[in-house]
Amino acid sequence: MITIYVTEPGSYITVQNDHLLVFHQERLYYKVFIPQVSQIVIFGKSTVKSEAASLALFRRIPILFLNNQGESLSSLEYKWQREPKYLPQQKEDDDQEFAKTTAESVIRAKLHNCCVLLLQSTPNYSPPAVQIALDVILLLIDDLSMASSIDELQEYEMMGATFYYAALAALLPSELNFEQRTHGWATDPVNRLLNLGYALLHQQIYTFVKTWGLHPDLANLHQLIHYDSPLVWDLMAEFRAPLVDELVLDLVNSHILTLEDFTIQEHGRVYLYPEGLRTFIQYWEDKLQAQIVHPHAGKVSGRRCLELQVRSYIACLLEDVEFYRPMHVKLNATPLPVYPSVEQETESLMLTKV
Repeated sequence: MITIYVTEPGSYITVQNDHLLVFHQERLYYKVFIPQVSQIVIFGKSTVKSEAASLALFRRIPILFLNNQGESLSSLEYKWQREPKYLPQQKEDDDQEFAKTTAESVIRAKLHNCCVLLLQSTPNYSPPAVQIALDVILLLIDDLSMASSIDELQEYEMMGATFYYAALAALLPSELNFEQRTHGWATDPVNRLLNLGYALLHQQIYTFVKTWGLHPDLANLHQLIHYDSPLVWDLMAEFRAPLVDELVLDLVNSHILTLEDFTIQEHGRVYLYPEGLRTFIQYWEDKLQAQIVHPHAGKVSGRRCLELQVRSYIACLLEDVEFYRPMHVKLNATPLPVYPSVEQETESLMLTKV
């Protein structure tokens, strides 16, 4: 399946027979067979012609509109005429015990995967901030079962995140001025890249959640009042470190993206230049296509791993398994590369200047 990324301003998507056509400055850039398209992601000021939008809706192909920095603006998708397939099971399991058990599993996996990334990033020497983070996070993992509510679990998660991102800061070049994870407008390059990566991860999992018949608003750890599609945020948690954070570390420390790829504008907000955006998207797709060891399915692509975890959550709802089994990355696993894998399960299309 193919993800179409449109990054050049002024582009538009139209339809001809059974193909989607992507134009920029009246020049045809892509022509792709519609059944091969899984989603469309549009950055900046580009459009989808009405006939193409109608066909995408009919084929249940989600279209996500982002600004040129990867921040979500809106989405266009098929609205259910009937309830999602597993909505009855989600409502049936909408109780505090199920929610707390699942939330604890998700946070445990998230903290575990954060530790693995820190250990893999410092094989010979751990800076003090990294060692402190590892000590604190491992204690938090041991104490998770003592939390009496989801609110307390969220406190454990926030404390772990505080130490984890401080440790990441110690692994990054000081000139990037990254000290801690911030929400909202990014004022440093690393937070700008993290925002972009988390937005792309959210969209990918959201597509699988909808495709497999789950309602994205019925979650366990995150709540609808604070999050868009909170179930997606639940399922994102275990993948933030091994997919997005690791990619950002690799791109920055290998100088694939540097300060020259960013600009500071009004109020200290940091923006990514178009070429840097295209670079990030390409390496993100390479990451999704690279092989990863899934604990129950063996070697699969990163994208396939996301889908398997959505299906694992469904298995939990159907009581095929007793508990939700999140993705725990193995410490000795080979980090996902920032170059294309030899065998690619999926294709991506990205509009770039020639």
